[in-house]
Amino acid sequence: MHATPLLRTVSAALLLASLLGGRLPATPPEVARAIAALERAAAVYDEPAMRTAAQDLTRLGRASLVSLTQLLTNENANVRWKAVEAITQVGVSDPSLCAPLVARAHDRDADVRGATAVALARLFPNHAHTCATLGRLRQDPQPLVRVHACGELWRIQHDTNSLAALIAALSDPDWMATREASRRLARIGDPATPALLALLKGGPLRVRTLAIDTLAAFERLPGEAVAPLVELAWCEQPVLSEHAMLALAMSGTPGASALRALCSAPTAGRRARAVSLLGTAGPSADIPSARLLRALCDDAPAVRLAGLGAIARLRRSDRAILRELPRFLRDRQPDQRAAAVAALEAIGPAARAALPALRQLAQNERVDYIRRAAEQLVQRLALQPSSFSTGSSGGP
Repeated sequence: MHATPLLRTVSAALLLASLLGGRLPATPPEVARAIAALERAAAVYDEPAMRTAAQDLTRLGRASLVSLTQLLTNENANVRWKAVEAITQVGVSDPSLCAPLVARAHDRDADVRGATAVALARLFPNHAHTCATLGRLRQDPQPLVRVHACGELWRIQHDTNSLAALIAALSDPDWMATREASRRLARIGDPATPALLALLKGGPLRVRTLAIDTLAAFERLPGEAVAPLVELAWCEQPVLSEHAMLALAMSGTPGASALRALCSAPTAGRRARAVSLLGTAGPSADIPSARLLRALCDDAPAVRLAGLGAIARLRRSDRAILRELPRFLRDRQPDQRAAAVAALEAIGPAARAALPALRQLAQNERVDYIRRAAEQLVQRLALQPSSFSTGSSGGP
């Protein structure tokens, strides 16, 4: 005869209670309230409320473990899922938890099975049941469950087959599985680099861009990835070029020189994106002021706009740049005028040299938000420089 859910709940709770002193403790009021909140939220799949309730149970620590163990057999799959996650976060490797968690690896709900793979690996990494269960979940019919199992097997055993499976998962049609595989590969880092670089060479566009994004998410971009990314940044496929440029920007110094070269690309869109990304990269990109001045003189409005944005983010206050900015306050395009005001505001007290042009803009501008921004900046610049709240200007 099969045990009913109620009998399984009581059995699991009694098992845990026997290891916590031989008796089933009363449920603390805070735990009861968090459980009630979790069950209410799960009934309507209110994900933020479920997350909050699970966090509350996690915060209560050991006091919530008996109740969380009971929830492992709750009739609502969302409750079971969050109970497994909360047990993992509490982080108590009590032997009484192992068997109830192994049972959840057979749960009919994929989220529960995936969370169980993580729980067993984190709480009982050396237990024989953990390795056997993860090996079975690596063949699960649901792609996301397989990814969780493979990721944990790599983490506790450095299993190369699991690493290969994570690489293969980047090609899975299930976007949740590919996102999780990418996240886990980025955490694995260097051991995943050769396989990711191989994906850059060809194949479906979606997989190649995901491989780029995974490399960009590494704690440190591998040196051997810079050259292939530079090549892709110059390629004619705009999606690959965009993702490669963004990865180079996130790599700091190694990718900055490539982006500086892309500022002279033949296509205006690529020049604009390179200038913009260099501005976002900050001082580590070491973008020369001469490069910014060339952007301000570019034939393409998009590149000039990117140059103004980069000046604002870098807070460059070179005399040559300050001489150029007032003419943008008279530009025919509103976005150029607005960007010039923003750049001058970011520069701070040194922008006082542009006060005459700013006053003229504040008097004559027809676009309300630009006029108000100019008026406010004129008032701020009219104050003593020491009372102007801003950051330091960039280097030459």
